[in-house]
Amino acid sequence: MFAENAPLSTRPFTARPDGLLDLADVAWVRANAPIDDVPVVGPLTVDRVVVLIGLALGVVGLALLGSIVRTRLTASDSDQQSPPAPEPPLTDHEYVLKLLAENGGRIKQAEIVESVDWSKAKVSRVVADLEAEREITKLRLGRENLICRPGSEPAASRTKDE
Repeated sequence: MFAENAPLSTRPFTARPDGLLDLADVAWVRANAPIDDVPVVGPLTVDRVVVLIGLALGVVGLALLGSIVRTRLTASDSDQQSPPAPEPPLTDHEYVLKLLAENGGRIKQAEIVESVDWSKAKVSRVVADLEAEREITKLRLGRENLICRPGSEPAASRTKDE
């Protein structure tokens, strides 16, 4: 019907009634059509140059903006003074001794119970421990206990030797 080796541009094709090529024509095109391995890129036009320049400027602008933001953030962080290191929590014994120091070396045991969120029994145990360690002196005043630092006891409670 036609020459098998005819160049692509000269080979006659017959269209079917539906407007498509016959299978033999499609097979011939697949087998003989030139294949370009290099993708075709259009010419470098003014529009493409403008788009490329815009993209490059956008990337540079974002980099500069990020640098400015980072610089300001680090500057504001260094301007703020770091908070002082928190004091380590006081032990129960240290807390009672602190209360004594804040009250001139003397405090009633009932006032210690009111100052802290501990039970009366716990305050009694802490006071007994401190008395055993000779950190405090416990004096009985009627129905109350007066807790004193050594040397801060009332003059009437001292012996003649002191």
